[in-house]
Amino acid sequence: ASQPDEADAAYGACLALVPDDGGAHYNRGALRLTRGDAKGALPCMEAAVRLSPQDAKAHLGVADCNMRLGRPEEAEASYAVSRKLRPEHALTWASSGNCAEERGEYEAAETHWKRSLQLAPDDGVYCNLGSMLRRLNRMRESRDAYAAALALNPRSVDAHIGMGKACAAPVGR
Repeated sequence: ASQPDEADAAYGACLALVPDDGGAHYNRGALRLTRGDAKGALPCMEAAVRLSPQDAKAHLGVADCNMRLGRPEEAEASYAVSRKLRPEHALTWASSGNCAEERGEYEAAETHWKRSLQLAPDDGVYCNLGSMLRRLNRMRESRDAYAAALALNPRSVDAHIGMGKACAAPVGR
C-alpha cells in the first residue's frame, strides 16, 4: 500500500541534507499534486524549476499546479517553456490544449490537442477536442473526433456520450 506521508517525509529528509536537489523538490511536488495539494506542491515545483531550469517536467509541474489553482494565464507561461524544452512530449501539448480552452483560446486549444494526437493518439484528448468542437457548432468535426476516440477505445463512456450529443445536435459546419 502507498504511504504518501512517509514519502513526503523522506523527500523532506533528503532536502534537509541536500537542499539544492531539484529532483527531490520535483518528486515532493509531484507527490503533493497527486494528493490534491496544488498549493503545497507549487513551491516544490518552483524550486525544481529554479534549480533545474532546463527540466521540462518541472515546468510542466508548475503549470499543472497553476491550472489546479485556477490560474491558467500563469500555467500557460510554464506550458510554453515545457513545450519548447520537450516538443515531443504529448502530455504537455494535451495539457496546453486544456489550458488554452480554459482561457477561451479555442484555435490554440485545437492546435495543441492535434499536436498531442500526432505524437500519441489518446481517446481522452480526442474527447476533449470533440467536446470543444461540438460547443463551437462544428458537429461533423466533433463526430470525427469522437469516432477516433472510439476507434482507440470502444469502451470509452465519455466518447459514447459525446458522440450521442454530437449526433443529436443539428449539423453545423
